[in-house]
Amino acid sequence: MSIVEAARALLEKLDAIEAHGGALNAFNIAAIHGCPYTGPQYGEDMEALRTAIDAAEPTREAVRSKIIEIVLPRVEYNGAMSLDIADALIAAGLAVKP
Repeated sequence: MSIVEAARALLEKLDAIEAHGGALNAFNIAAIHGCPYTGPQYGEDMEALRTAIDAAEPTREAVRSKIIEIVLPRVEYNGAMSLDIADALIAAGLAVKP
């Protein structure tokens, strides 16, 4: 597992914990009893991590754009297409298998 995959998995788990509400209830009960949580918060760090992941892992559209920018001019120039180039175009959704 890459660091990006591990970070994404961690964020998904933290999102699931927050969505469940059980952890939030524990903080609410503590606050009701006069012991509100005043420790560190991780919301901003989670958003910074999401931004870093998005920057490190190109979107499908970014990959498609790069293929169009780099590969298609070479195909048009050479008049032929290697199987690797054909597979890349198919994987990016820019071509279909015959």
